[in-house]
Amino acid sequence: MRELDVLLQTFVEQEAASLGANAWPQFEELLNCEDDCIWDWLQDPDHPAAQRFRAILIEIRGVTTGLD
Repeated sequence: MRELDVLLQTFVEQEAASLGANAWPQFEELLNCEDDCIWDWLQDPDHPAAQRFRAILIEIRGVTTGLD
């Protein structure tokens, strides 16, 4: 999904230096999920299936879309 690629690339470019050691494993785990799930979770980080990624989803949303 091109839109998701753009969002995630922007996030990595803007936050790579400041991501804590604990965020990268969670981010990598998130990237192993299906694109449509990640997209849906970015729209609703409180979705029950997204709970283990909630913190990183909110961080991505804040950096890339100004939503949070």
